[in-house]
Amino acid sequence: MCRVPAMVLEFCAILALGRYEGCMRFLATLLALALAAPVAPAQDAPAASTPHQTPSPPAPLAIDGEQIAWEEYAAWLVRFRGAENITAFALRRALERKAAAERIHLREENLVALIDSQVAERVAVAFDGQRERWIAELALQQLDPASYYATRLEELRLEQWTEALVQKQRTLDRASLLRVWEREYGPGGEQIMVSRLFLEVVLSSQPPGATRDEVLELGRVARARVLEKANALLAQLSAGADFAELVKTESDDPESAARGGLLDEPFLPENWPGIVGGDLTSVPMGQVSKPLYARGGYNIFRIESRTAHPLEEVRAEVEALLRAESASAAESEALNTRLLAEVSIEVHAELERPLSASDRRLGRAVFSLDGVPVSREKFARYLVAARGRSLAPAFVDRRVIDALANAAGLSLSSVEIDTRISADTDRLVEIFHQGDRAEWLSGLAARGETEADFRRKSHLRVAHTLLAERLLILEREVTPAQVQAAWRLRYGEDGQSLDVRFILRMIPTPPEGQLTTEEQLAAYIKDESAKALNFLAKLRRRALDGEDFSALARAFSMDPTTRDLGGRGPGRFRLHTWSQEIQDILTGLSPGAVAEPFAQNSQFFLFECAGIQLVPFEEVRDELRLTLETARPSQVEVAGFVHEKTRHLNITLLPGMFGG
Repeated sequence: MCRVPAMVLEFCAILALGRYEGCMRFLATLLALALAAPVAPAQDAPAASTPHQTPSPPAPLAIDGEQIAWEEYAAWLVRFRGAENITAFALRRALERKAAAERIHLREENLVALIDSQVAERVAVAFDGQRERWIAELALQQLDPASYYATRLEELRLEQWTEALVQKQRTLDRASLLRVWEREYGPGGEQIMVSRLFLEVVLSSQPPGATRDEVLELGRVARARVLEKANALLAQLSAGADFAELVKTESDDPESAARGGLLDEPFLPENWPGIVGGDLTSVPMGQVSKPLYARGGYNIFRIESRTAHPLEEVRAEVEALLRAESASAAESEALNTRLLAEVSIEVHAELERPLSASDRRLGRAVFSLDGVPVSREKFARYLVAARGRSLAPAFVDRRVIDALANAAGLSLSSVEIDTRISADTDRLVEIFHQGDRAEWLSGLAARGETEADFRRKSHLRVAHTLLAERLLILEREVTPAQVQAAWRLRYGEDGQSLDVRFILRMIPTPPEGQLTTEEQLAAYIKDESAKALNFLAKLRRRALDGEDFSALARAFSMDPTTRDLGGRGPGRFRLHTWSQEIQDILTGLSPGAVAEPFAQNSQFFLFECAGIQLVPFEEVRDELRLTLETARPSQVEVAGFVHEKTRHLNITLLPGMFGG
C-alpha cells in the first residue's frame, strides 16, 4: 500500500465517521481500554529505577515488510515529539482525575453507541448508505473499523469529560439566564404565535451573458411585482377578507397554508431578519403586519397569541437548558487552563537523551507530574495512541535518511547543528519580526517557552535537514550546460564583472544606560541615521570633485575587511551576493560613477563603480561548478529529495499502533 502523508492521515481521521456492528464493537472497546491504560491514575507510581517492565506491545508499523519494534518507535516519539506533548499528557490525566472527583463516569457502551450513530450518519451522507465504501476510505488511511473505533473512543472520552466538567462547573449568572430565557421564550419572556401569508419572489430567467447590474435589476423588478401583490392582499384584509381563506388560496408556503398559515413554533426575532422582529413585536393581537421581506419573499403576519413567561416561573427550565448547553471553545480553554495551573511539571534531562537500539531504558522517568515520575514507557504509550499514526511518515523519513547517511559515512557535530539553528533563527526573526529579536522572544514567552526551549525543539529537525542536504549534495550532478548558464547569469552574455569599491558607515552603539525607553532608542536611531547619510553625501561630493575614493575608504569606512584595501573586497567583486536593491543600483552605474548614499538594515553605503572587467568562462568554470555542486539546497529541493527516497516504500500500520 502506498504511504499517506502525515497531514492527510490526521485530516482523514477526523472525517472518517460511519457505522459499526456488535461483534467488532467488543474488540474496539478492548482496544480503547488499552489506549486509556497508559494514563490511568492508578499507574502513576514512581518508575525511575524500576528494572521490571511490562511486556512490550506488538510492532506498530512495518516498512516494506520489516516490522519496526515498538520500543524503537516509542523511543523516537518521546525524543522527537515528547517535549511538546507533555502538557497534553498532563491535561489528559488532570481531566480524568477531575472527572472522577466530580463522579463523572463514562460508560464504554454509551461511547460506542455514540460513535455508531456518528458512523451511521457519515455512511448515509457521504457514501449513500454503502458501508463498504466507508471501509474502503478507512483502508486508504491504513485503518479498519476496529482501529478506527479504538482511536475515536479515546478522542470521544476526552470530549465527554471536558463537556461534562464545563457543564457542571458553569456559573449561572443573570446575564446567561436572561440570554437563554429570551432565546427560548422571546424578548421579555413573551412567547408569540403567528400565522403568515407568504409570497415567494421568483426571479425571471436571466439572459445569457447578463451583467451583474442586469441581474440586480431583474431581482428588483421581481420584488416590486410581488410587493405590489402583497399590498393588494393587505388591502383585502383591511376590507374584512378572511386571513385563513386568503392563505389557502394565495400563500406559497403549503406546509403552513394547510394550517391556515399558523407557524409550528413560536416566533423568535433571532430567527428572522431584524426588520421582521422589530415590526412584529409591536403588532397588536389579532392584527396583521405590513408586507415584510424575509426568507426569500414577502410575508404578511398575523398575531395569534401572546403568552408571558416570567423568568422566575420558568427559572428551573432555563437553568436546566443553560447547564445542558454544549461547552464553548472559550469555556473548554478556560477549563484546561484551570486544570493545568494546578499541575506541577518537572522535565528531566532523560527526556531528550538519545537511546541506542540496545539501550531503550523505557523504565526511566522522563518527567514528573506533581512530584510523581512518569516513565518513558508510560509516556510513549500515550504518544503512540495520540500521535503515533500521524507521525509514522515522519518517522520513516528520518529513519531512511539516517540509514543513508550512515552508509555514506556522514555525521554531524553539535557545532554544525547549533550554527544552522542560529542562522535559521536569525532568518525567522528578520522575516516575521522585522529583525526585532525582543519581539520574537516575547512571543516565545507568551507560549511559556524560552530561546533554549526553541533551540532544543529545533535540534532533531535541523539535524535531519542537514543530513538530507548533504546526501543530496553527494548525489548532485552538475552538467556543463548548468555551469554555462550560471556564468551567463552572473556575468551576462559578454562575461563582464563590475569592479566596485564602497564605504560603510554604521550607527554607533549608545553609551550604556543612556537610552531607557523605546521612544529614546527610536529617536537615537533616527538621528544617527541622518548623520550617517549626510556624512556619506559629503564624501560623495569630495569623490566627484576628484578626491581618490580609495583614500576616502581607508580613512572613513567602518568595514575592516575592505577598508585597508581601499574599499575593495578580497578577490573579484561578487555582485550576486548582495541584495537585489544594491544589485540594481550597481548595474546602473557607469565606470567612475558614485551612487547616492544608500541605507539598508542600519548600514549605510557609498558605492563607486571603478570599472568593468572581462571574466572569461574558462577562468571561472571550476569555481562555478564547485559553487553549484556545494550550494545549499532549497527547502523544496530537500523535501523532493526525501520524498524520492521514501515514496516507493510500503508503510503498513500494525495492531501495536492502536494498543492491540
